[in-house]
Amino acid sequence: MQEAKKEITGRLCLYYETGMEGVGWMISNGTSSEFVETGNLLTVYKDDTRSEKEWEGIVDLDKSIGSVSFMAVAQHGVVLREHVKGYGFQRDMPLHWAAMFIRRLPAVLVPSPQSLQPPQPRLPQPA
Repeated sequence: MQEAKKEITGRLCLYYETGMEGVGWMISNGTSSEFVETGNLLTVYKDDTRSEKEWEGIVDLDKSIGSVSFMAVAQHGVVLREHVKGYGFQRDMPLHWAAMFIRRLPAVLVPSPQSLQPPQPRLPQPA
């Protein structure tokens, strides 16, 4: 039986691998990682002091938003054009959503009540 998902404290990060058509949204703390999914409670902090929140709410990924583009200023004032293709973006704030993960902000993820329940065993179906 699988163990129920638990609250995780870490940093937001982008997940991608060969063959993916976009990025996945994750939180990782070096020992464990979890995908950020619709229904999760996510608290994102502005910096490592965790004294001020950047954003907090229930994740509601809008799958109709496939990508966002924006300009970003990197180190030494270099301006970069960023394009992020993802598997849905937070409703009503796709640019801010992508930027929080690119910046790898500190965060706490509380799984939705459905994902807190261990999966129920499947009973064999009668023939």
